[in-house]
Amino acid sequence: MNKVLLVFISFLFASCLSIEEQVVQDSLESYQMALASGDKLQISIESAMVAEAYKQAGDQENFIKWLDVAKKAEKDYMDESMSELDIDY
Repeated sequence: MNKVLLVFISFLFASCLSIEEQVVQDSLESYQMALASGDKLQISIESAMVAEAYKQAGDQENFIKWLDVAKKAEKDYMDESMSELDIDY
């Protein structure tokens, strides 16, 4: 019974979100998974996807915030990649 209620509430919540809001939520979940994995390339990619999702949703404030997160994640990835090659850039 509890599982049925939980599924119903989840469905109700999901149906209340616009397509854009659902894309943002999905992107945030993917970012959290990438963050948990520690893969800097994946973190960079997923943070850029979150920024794009906010852009598509018309949320300029969060778009700018996540664009900054994505730029930092990209720099972290590049720093790690270059240190592995032992090349200064």
